[in-house]
Amino acid sequence: MESLPSRQNVGIRGLYVYFPRLVVQQVDLEQADSCSGKYTVGLGQEAMTFCGDREDVVSMAATAVLRLLEAAGVALTDIGKIEVGTETGVDRSKSVMSYLVQHFQQQGNTTLQGSDHMHGCYGGTAALLSVADWVGSPSWDGRLGLAVATDIAVYPEGSPARPTGGSGAAALLIGPDAPLVLEQLPWRSHFAAHTFDFFKPHGHPLYPVVDGPATTLWFTKAADACAAQLYQQLKPLLQQQQQHACQCQQQQQQCEQQQLPGLLSCFDHFLSHAPYNKIVRKVFARLVLQDMLRARQQQLPEVAQTAVNSSSGSSSSSVIRQRLQLPPLPAEAAGLDPACLSEASILDRQLEKALLAASSALYQQMAAQGAALQRQLGNLYTASLFSGLAGLLAQQGPCLAGKRLLCFSYGSGVVASMFCLRGRDVLQQQQQCDLQEQQQPLQRGWQRQDCSLQRMADMLALPQRLQQRLHRSVAAFDAAMASLRAAYGAAPYVPGFGPLEELEEGVVYLERIDEQFRRYYARRQ
Repeated sequence: MESLPSRQNVGIRGLYVYFPRLVVQQVDLEQADSCSGKYTVGLGQEAMTFCGDREDVVSMAATAVLRLLEAAGVALTDIGKIEVGTETGVDRSKSVMSYLVQHFQQQGNTTLQGSDHMHGCYGGTAALLSVADWVGSPSWDGRLGLAVATDIAVYPEGSPARPTGGSGAAALLIGPDAPLVLEQLPWRSHFAAHTFDFFKPHGHPLYPVVDGPATTLWFTKAADACAAQLYQQLKPLLQQQQQHACQCQQQQQQCEQQQLPGLLSCFDHFLSHAPYNKIVRKVFARLVLQDMLRARQQQLPEVAQTAVNSSSGSSSSSVIRQRLQLPPLPAEAAGLDPACLSEASILDRQLEKALLAASSALYQQMAAQGAALQRQLGNLYTASLFSGLAGLLAQQGPCLAGKRLLCFSYGSGVVASMFCLRGRDVLQQQQQCDLQEQQQPLQRGWQRQDCSLQRMADMLALPQRLQQRLHRSVAAFDAAMASLRAAYGAAPYVPGFGPLEELEEGVVYLERIDEQFRRYYARRQ
């Protein structure tokens, strides 16, 4: 039996986020709904990508996967596992993953594992964790894995959730020696609860049943709980590093008076699932609140936490990435416990307003770049978090080497996780592989492919693709939504919204549905 490559540094080796070309501006939706500023200022959104009946979750997933593998130079035979996250499945038995298999089957690869993950907007994260755990397990066969997230978010006309729609798919190439390492425990935390904040009953029309206030409440409660749990898990590492620093500096008395850094000091960037930008800002403000309360509990002046440039103040292996200059604790937050924030504190509008203002500078420093693309695309459900990652990667590229990314994933119902991605400079390791190959050829083709942070950023081609989008009127958006309603549950059916030429080259599209509900796809050449 051939030896397998090293399982070290398992994570994301490639990323592609596909979004349809059609886009409607939020200001146009505001004008149509006579609510100036409600979607752009109130929700924090700028535009929303959408599709007609020629595209669905299967076609978008296939487009993302094929474009990723082609851009990465990875053969379809080098993939051993595919996990798909979606809440917009086209069949209650046949998985989206099984539709993707046909592209691999054409290349002789039928030895694939995988299935779908269905739980609100969390399914993409479930797929990512599952594939990464497979690569790191004794069951790994030496091939790469794919985690795919694909969804279409639509709401009826007149619904307050209508401007929080979107459509798209993300494909993540998972393997060892990754430039974005998915950290293991203690860098992960989780939360689950039984709620009815958002769900899609069997036999219900195209649209979900949404309780907006409940979703906001549980989204925030889940983030609070995950952050508190994650901090408790990292606290021993923080204490150990601070104690070690004191011994090295021989300033024991001074160090004993120094505050233990908060959770955000362990990270350089923050990414979140984003139904809309305002809720991302709110969740980030709550993380800042927890750190402010921890500083207050230590009964030391907040000024003791001086700002430190993370690139010069710590190494890539350091738990403490930066010592943040925390804002003063708002008076409305007095008496709160960072380990168990109350539901009343979530509903307190005065406290929310104070926290958003106090955390604004830190949000711009740590979270704004990751939210930029999400504000342009809208809510991609299971792919939303990864659209934030793509936006950050496109802007930062190789600058993410040595940085830690705090990621929050939420799915209504409720399942949520916080986890850490760590950037690596893999160029040096690839040079060592080149020297090794001169002595002994590498056994697997994917090991020879460039998967650096810069390469990953280039593969996304976001600036060009955003410029090539087709801006449409609210009337055209309404027509596209009508085509989705017509296609929902229909058989036989032939899609016909918009000319086929509007699709980009290489995009997979739905060709027809026969009388037995079997779906057939083609790729635009």
